[in-house]
Amino acid sequence: MRIHALGRFCFACLLFIAVLMVNKLWAGLVLLILAVLLVRLLSESWLPLWRALRLLLWLLIPIILLHLMFTPGRLLWPDSVFPFSREGLDQGLWLAFRLCALFFAAMGLSRSLNIAEWTYYSIRLPLIGERMLPFVQLAAPMRQMVSDHLKEKKIRPLNRMPMMLAALFEDVWHGAEEQADRVWKQWRHMPVHAVHAGGVFSAILLSLCGVALLFVARAV
Repeated sequence: MRIHALGRFCFACLLFIAVLMVNKLWAGLVLLILAVLLVRLLSESWLPLWRALRLLLWLLIPIILLHLMFTPGRLLWPDSVFPFSREGLDQGLWLAFRLCALFFAAMGLSRSLNIAEWTYYSIRLPLIGERMLPFVQLAAPMRQMVSDHLKEKKIRPLNRMPMMLAALFEDVWHGAEEQADRVWKQWRHMPVHAVHAGGVFSAILLSLCGVALLFVARAV
C-alpha cells in the first residue's frame, strides 16, 4: 500500500533535521546512505543522484583545498612548498561530507511530495500556504530549465569552467523571470489537484522512524 504523503514528508523533513544535527562520522554516514536511498526510491533512477554529484564536485574540491591551505596546524609535508595542514584536511573533508549529506537530504525532502501533493497541501496550509504556492508552481519548470541548461553547457576544460558557471547563472537568472511571468499569466487556469490517500499506519510508522533518526544524529 502506498504511504500517505504526509508520512513521506515527515520522514524526509526529520531526516533533513537529523543531518543538520549530526556531529559524528558514523551517524553521518548512516544518514547520508538513507538520504541517497530516499532520493533513489522517490526518483526511480540513479540519474538525478549522478548529476547532483557532478555538480557538487565543483563545490567540494574548493572547500577541501581552501581548508588545506589556510587552516593552521601540523603540515602534511613539512619540507614541501604546499602549506597543507592535517587539521585543514580533517575540517575540509568533514565540511564536504556535511554538504553532501545536506544536499541529498534536501533533494529527498523536495521529492517527498510530487507537484500535485505540494500544491494540494500548500492551498490548505494556513498563514504561509498562499505565499508558498507560487514557489511550488515555479519548482518544476525551474528544475527542468536548469537541467536543460546543464545539458547544453558541457565544457570539459577546467580553465573554461568559471566562464561556464557565470553564463549558467546568468541564463538561469533571466530564465527565472520568464518562468515567473508565465506562472503569473496562467495563475487563474491552475488545475485543482486531487491527492490520493495512502496507508495511514505505514505513514505513522515511517514518521516514527524519522524521529528515531534524530536520536541517531545525536548518538555519542
